[in-house]
Amino acid sequence: MYAWEGKSFDEIANLTLKRKPERYPVYCVVEGTQDGERVRITQRFRDVREMSAFLQRMEPQRWGIRALALVELKPQLQEALTRLDVFGPTAEALNAHNSITEPDYQVLDWGEGNPTPG
Repeated sequence: MYAWEGKSFDEIANLTLKRKPERYPVYCVVEGTQDGERVRITQRFRDVREMSAFLQRMEPQRWGIRALALVELKPQLQEALTRLDVFGPTAEALNAHNSITEPDYQVLDWGEGNPTPG
């Protein structure tokens, strides 16, 4: 069980943003619109499976996807993120994810270590 499971998004919104790379080596850089402004964030996870689970269950809520829209989105994300679970953070998995979440938000980069600047 992950530290964020079973909690509302409001309770854990900043959890993945504050994690240290030494303990949480997997990252993703996500960009979307909040309150009319483009926002880019870097999040940290223990492993690819945690990142995949978070991207499917929690991340859409950061960008305002709620209720029925969230229920409809989750099975689509599950299918796309299975590639992430099986093959790791590949460009194919990233494109599959983003084809579902755009224009609300998109993952710009993911992997292990530190994100590429820019």
